[in-house]
Amino acid sequence: MFNLVTLIVPTLINNIIYNYFYHRHKNVEYSIKYNSLIHSILSSLGGILYLYNLISFKNHKLIVYYSLGYIIFDLYSYTFKKELKYERMITYFHHLLFYIGIKYYEPDPILYSRLILSEISTIP
Repeated sequence: MFNLVTLIVPTLINNIIYNYFYHRHKNVEYSIKYNSLIHSILSSLGGILYLYNLISFKNHKLIVYYSLGYIIFDLYSYTFKKELKYERMITYFHHLLFYIGIKYYEPDPILYSRLILSEISTIP
């Protein structure tokens, strides 16, 4: 299901987004929240577009891979950035559930697309 490219490229994209906001605001928490905002909107929008047959399975899968990169980057950030330690455990739990959803994406993309709509509720 996953190969090295599908893990590295989306993680780097999330790192670039984070660094862009970090260099503008010099604040770890704001940068993480902006990255989360972009991810919430993109993943929820991807779910809506797929449910209404406006994007193909192949294109939706790219958004799912972006989400996987987001999980990897976010777990790294919450593990190693002391400014985020107060949200660490709830974030780990949230991403564990999210990863389980990604793992079962291919057998049931409709279910995943419906469930990913709840990601919009994580907008900071």
